[in-house]
Amino acid sequence: MFNEEWELLTEPALQTPLPNLSLCGICVAEDELVKKREEFWRTFDHNMDVMSQNSDEGGLEELQARSKTPPKVKPNIRDQKVFATQFEQCNRDHVVYYTKPVMDGFLDLLDDLDFLHKKNKGASILTRFPDGEWSTRVGELEALIKEIPNPYSRKTMQDRYNSLLQRAKKVPNERAHSYLVIKSAI
Repeated sequence: MFNEEWELLTEPALQTPLPNLSLCGICVAEDELVKKREEFWRTFDHNMDVMSQNSDEGGLEELQARSKTPPKVKPNIRDQKVFATQFEQCNRDHVVYYTKPVMDGFLDLLDDLDFLHKKNKGASILTRFPDGEWSTRVGELEALIKEIPNPYSRKTMQDRYNSLLQRAKKVPNERAHSYLVIKSAI
């Protein structure tokens, strides 16, 4: 048997509040799983007792180690589908669109920045990213460009970055609204 009472709250509040809704019910079927639940809990309690007795031997710790969630696999940004999704999600503030040439351009720029960074500082720039991989945020590349000590290299990289960013801001034909309208009319 159960009894519940529900009240609807709205924002903004209603001028005349709604009445409370009362629910009640009675079960007419017998619970056939009572014995199985009791057996489950007896077995569970017994197993936990055994585990705690064997904790000196690493039983409980072993169980905890096996039950942990495996580490999350890092996405491969060089995969087109992964890059497309991540690139557009991470750069919503820039309103950019994925295309294969844009992806290739940004990855080439990343590789060239990594080469310059290794040449100047002796370490990969990828170690500066939390997961050891570029998150596809274009602002991170711009920040790396600003750190290039040679002004000519910095200007070259900045020009490439600006060109890529402008290309990425153009809506691809197949995603343009006018393209879909014309295609459906044909």
